[in-house]
Amino acid sequence: MLEARSICFSEGKTNILNNISLKNEPKKCLAILGPSGSGKTTLLRILCGLIAPTSGTVLWENKVLTQGTKILVSPEKRFFGLVFQDSALFPHLNVINNVIFGLPRATPTENKKCAQEWLQKMGIERLANRDISTLSGGEKQRVALARALAPSPRVLFLDEPFSSVDRIVRTELITVLNQVLPAANTATFLVTHDERDAAELADETFQMPQI
Repeated sequence: MLEARSICFSEGKTNILNNISLKNEPKKCLAILGPSGSGKTTLLRILCGLIAPTSGTVLWENKVLTQGTKILVSPEKRFFGLVFQDSALFPHLNVINNVIFGLPRATPTENKKCAQEWLQKMGIERLANRDISTLSGGEKQRVALARALAPSPRVLFLDEPFSSVDRIVRTELITVLNQVLPAANTATFLVTHDERDAAELADETFQMPQI
C-alpha cells in the first residue's frame, strides 16, 4: 500500500497542497481528480519522490519514503512507473528498445521476450521495430504504458495520460488498461481533470480540495 499522510506544499506564500491524505493498494486504481491548477501533478511528483513536500509523510507498506522535506528513498529506488502526458519516449530508440530500456538488467533474450509480451498486451506488437517519430499519439501512449508496466512496478502513476488524444483513442486506451491492470500487482494513481476518465478506469476517486 502507498499512503500519503497530511501532505502540505507551499511555494513562497502560496499554498498549493493543504493537509492531503490518501492511500491506494495493489490491483486498485485511484483517480486524483481536479481542475488545472489544483495541485494534482504536484501531489503526484511528491508521491513519486521527485520533489519533497513542505510537510507530511509518504509511506510504502509502512516504510517511510519521504518525511517532511527529506526524501529518504530516491525515485529510482522506489520501483515506481510513470507515464506522462506527452509519453516522453526516447526518439533515438525504436519501439521495442524503448520498452526494453526500463527493464532490469536480465539477459537480452529475457528482456526482449518481456518487451514483446507487453507490446502484445498493448495491441502494438506489429510496431516493435518502428521509429517513434512514425507513431500516432495513441500508439506512443501505448508504448509508454508498456515501458512503464513491463518492469512490474509497485506503483504506476498516470499523469493526464489521455489529454493529448481524442475521445476514441482515450476509450481504446482505457479499455486496454482495464484489461491489463487487474492482472498486475500494481497500485495505480490516475491524475486527471476528466470525470469520465476517472469513472471508466478508477476504482475510487480522490477529489482535490480547493485551497
